[in-house]
Amino acid sequence: MLRAALRLSAVLLAAALPTASAGETPEGSKVLRNVEYARVGETRLVLDLYTPTESKGKLPLVVWIYGGAWRNSWMHDALPSGNAVRVLVGRGYAVASISHRLSQDAVFPAQIEDCKGAIRFLRANAMKYSLDADHIGVWGGSSGGHLAALLGTSGGGKELEGNTGGNLGVSSKVQCVVDFSGPTDLMKLEAGCAGFYKPPRLSPPAQLVGGPTSEHRELAVRANPITYVTKDAPPFLIAHGEKDTLVPINQSEMLLEAIKKAGVEVTFEVIKGGGHGGATPAQEERLLRLVTSFFDKHLKGVEASGPSPQPSSPQAILDKIKNAPANTWIEIPKSALMAVAPKPNQFPKTWAVCGPASVVMAWCGAAFDTKRDRLVIWGGGHADYHGNELYAFDVQKMAWERLTDPFPTPVKDQEVNADGAPNSRHTYGGLAYIAHADRFSGLGGSLAGVGFAKCDRTWTYDFDAKKWEDRQPGGTLPGGGFCLGCAYDPVSKKLFFGSEHKGLFAYDYDENTWAKLDGQPVDGLGFAVDTKRKLLVGVGRGRLVLYDIGQNNFKQQNLKIPGGGDVIHTGNAAGLDYDPVADRMVGWASWAPDKIYALDLDAKKWEVKQADGGPKVTAFARNGVFGRWRYVASVNAFIAVSDANGNVFFYKHTAGWKSPDGVPTPAGIGDNP
Repeated sequence: MLRAALRLSAVLLAAALPTASAGETPEGSKVLRNVEYARVGETRLVLDLYTPTESKGKLPLVVWIYGGAWRNSWMHDALPSGNAVRVLVGRGYAVASISHRLSQDAVFPAQIEDCKGAIRFLRANAMKYSLDADHIGVWGGSSGGHLAALLGTSGGGKELEGNTGGNLGVSSKVQCVVDFSGPTDLMKLEAGCAGFYKPPRLSPPAQLVGGPTSEHRELAVRANPITYVTKDAPPFLIAHGEKDTLVPINQSEMLLEAIKKAGVEVTFEVIKGGGHGGATPAQEERLLRLVTSFFDKHLKGVEASGPSPQPSSPQAILDKIKNAPANTWIEIPKSALMAVAPKPNQFPKTWAVCGPASVVMAWCGAAFDTKRDRLVIWGGGHADYHGNELYAFDVQKMAWERLTDPFPTPVKDQEVNADGAPNSRHTYGGLAYIAHADRFSGLGGSLAGVGFAKCDRTWTYDFDAKKWEDRQPGGTLPGGGFCLGCAYDPVSKKLFFGSEHKGLFAYDYDENTWAKLDGQPVDGLGFAVDTKRKLLVGVGRGRLVLYDIGQNNFKQQNLKIPGGGDVIHTGNAAGLDYDPVADRMVGWASWAPDKIYALDLDAKKWEVKQADGGPKVTAFARNGVFGRWRYVASVNAFIAVSDANGNVFFYKHTAGWKSPDGVPTPAGIGDNP
């Protein structure tokens, strides 16, 4: 049980920034694995060194020290994060992940002596590995944070230097320190975690110093980073979970006060609601920005690191998107949907398990209102969230708006609320904007509650009247179901709808009738219409399907197309929409967010582009994109929403912004001729 608790704590800490898996080499980097920097008896001490695939000149170095209570070796599978390594290497850093002796093999100060030996080795071999010996930073989490902090504060003395690996004429000082949740006072830590470890001699601090810290006071004090703080300490960035029970936040607060008292630069980031790790996606993003900016400042001398200052006005952001080069992501600052979502005390009976963030993460979709130039989101459902409100991201205002409030007292497992409006549900890809009628539409999904209740009505929403309508159409109805997909064709003015296992249907809004077109299953597909070739295209769950709607040929065609599109095929309902400027069907998968997939239907080939700088992978990425990726004619770019707690992104597939002939653009918007 003890081992499981320790493993859990390390996993939770790693969740503050998603970990890279064992053996993974982040894209854009190359790695030298298991480089021996020292040998102590029969123990080989090694490091992995990540560097850019292509680089010129000397690279500033970030040294990562893994956590694991000083007694678990996770050098390979506890990197700071795949994203972090990729981002740092992409910004021109080398990253070294180092091992050290464990507390069951050698008591303190063996661990810090090994870390200092690794720094000396890297500095002594700087020319061999193209490293900048004068600019070395260190980053660690949990017990690794403790050792990183100790490297920083003890850098000016010889007491903890040791002789691991030799190179004793080389300095082990570091230029800056990032400490995530590291212990700083072992006696207080051991007292605070007494309830976790029976008997106390099994506590990590006790094992580190060879027994209970109360019996090894002198060694425990020597192991405290606070002991060595002077005015000569390097700059620190400290981050800690507000509700950490394994290493309480006061451990970092004590170090913070000591560093501030010494007059040394220090930044302290409290992870609100966080434990020993466990940050939200938005917090992860902020932490990574803080870390990269900190290293940029102290290892490169770049004060304003990271992305260029964001434009502040909506028009400035629009201009930036319009004028961006091809294959560029643009992040919209302060654009998280949750900023306009209800708070827990506003509509408490709607909150369910996860709250309003579920309108994105819980298998939910969106449609693009071309008249008003905005992406409209509706979702929730099942046990996740029971609010039925609508949200819209207005492209011209570069802001979210909550169009409706949730019905305050929803009844579970019923499709219609007491006010006559539809209940919350996983909307999947069942949302569309019927442009010629100016109506938002939705059908099917997994209702609030158990999730399997009947949900088969055809709903439309009138934005001007602010009213839902149950259309009660005639014809052969598609029914409800899960993992739905649909796409509106502005040429035929039909809504094409894939109804899970029942096949393909078409809805005629003007006649208010449904017709069944094909019986082949279509579940889990993201749909879009190629208006030039008059084709309906669907992708997902290992399939790429085609319907020739221009020729009224609704027999499903399953295509096998080369060019690297397998990734976008394999997931659940990737984002897919037609780019009329590039004349490509363009796809994006939230589970592989740094790739863009462009389908050439004439050549029958996928074109895959590397596109860094976009949304990050979230824990729910494989749930599907479901329409939250749409082409926006007014800026000639794609909008992507993958996280209610994260910012909105635009992807510029082709340069320029003037809409081509025949592509609808909102009246009076932009400078389109």
